[in-house]
Amino acid sequence: MEFLDLVKIGSNVKVNIDLSKDRLSTKTIDAINENSICQVKDFRLTDGKGIGVVVQLSNGEKEWFFENEIQPLDANGKIINT
Repeated sequence: MEFLDLVKIGSNVKVNIDLSKDRLSTKTIDAINENSICQVKDFRLTDGKGIGVVVQLSNGEKEWFFENEIQPLDANGKIINT
């Protein structure tokens, strides 16, 4: 199944902080450590080779991640393996 078949605006995803913490602010890292489940708000093109996913963090802030830095969740909150 393709990434965009699993991840839609409004769906929940889990952020893998280990893959992205080197580029994030302390405030963002703290929000993800508090709750790594985020809601998808939008998409953006990255460098032409991938899709960025804009999510809303537990502190209300928005941040974007590469598709390999997040994991889609099903309706029960279980990780969907891609």
